[in-house]
Amino acid sequence: MTETFELREEHRQLLAAMHWVDDADIAPRVDGRGPFGSTSRRVTANNAHSVLHGRVPGQELTEDEIDGFHELLRETHTALRVILDTGAAAPGVYVRDDTYGGWRRLDPAGTAEDSIARYAQQLRETDEQLKAAWRRIGELDCALTRVLRAADAAASARR
Repeated sequence: MTETFELREEHRQLLAAMHWVDDADIAPRVDGRGPFGSTSRRVTANNAHSVLHGRVPGQELTEDEIDGFHELLRETHTALRVILDTGAAAPGVYVRDDTYGGWRRLDPAGTAEDSIARYAQQLRETDEQLKAAWRRIGELDCALTRVLRAADAAASARR
């Protein structure tokens, strides 16, 4: 299964602003009380909004906006995996081939669909190259078999 993810500047900004706990006994982690110090769904969304857009006094987020910010926050898990797997935090489209494979960046030129199409084309070309290589191996195997049979026949004739 191929999975794609678009790492955006918003992911990077939110990751940088999160409260990290640096425990001597365990690995660094995001504060369990909430990424911005609160477990309140509304406060967390407001804080994410402030990180990305600045504070707007008196502005209340709608439920849809709160849902949108929480979806963005959920995506930061994948964003962090992408950054750790690639060693870079450049915005763009990233892909991994299976659940256990690492993320890698697709060609930054064009849209995500263009990048996926180019990747699919590369897979098709690789498949054709492998098929050609197996055909060539079969041809060489046949040629080697003929040479060995000829050598056996020549050795038998000399006896």
